[in-house]
Amino acid sequence: MSGLIVLQSACHNEEPGPCGCTNINVVTRIVITDDENRNLLDPATPGHFNADDIRIYYVREGERKEAFQANLDNPRFFAIEQYGSDNEYTMKLFPDMEVRNTEVTTTIVKWNSAIEDTVECEIFKNDNTISITKVWYNGELAYDQQKTVQGVTVYQERLIRTKK
Repeated sequence: MSGLIVLQSACHNEEPGPCGCTNINVVTRIVITDDENRNLLDPATPGHFNADDIRIYYVREGERKEAFQANLDNPRFFAIEQYGSDNEYTMKLFPDMEVRNTEVTTTIVKWNSAIEDTVECEIFKNDNTISITKVWYNGELAYDQQKTVQGVTVYQERLIRTKK
């Protein structure tokens, strides 16, 4: 399985910050491919993952609960859409944000009845920002906002490549 993790921003008014808004930067993108590099989120791929079968679970206090909120644009906390310059099919995942600063959340993606993956995110919160600082995919660190090369912080697109 291959996964691509990318964060995006949204802004809404929750006061505290100087602009009266909170920058929310938590969207995580995942790309899944098979051993033949076929995108398993692309409906044209034989054996692709069907969005109707995918479920998202948040793990809170050791208990897993399905994420669903009917009044949202993405009530199951994900969307399958084309992304990037090559229009690759991705899952746009909204991980659990209900934590205190620097706490790690656990989100489970159940692709179908037999396959699931775990996405853990370290969340940074202050008066006007909620963002992801680290992402682990199936237990492996996939993104670290503080990654450095020879002492210099390096920008990195949150990207994971694994095969299913």
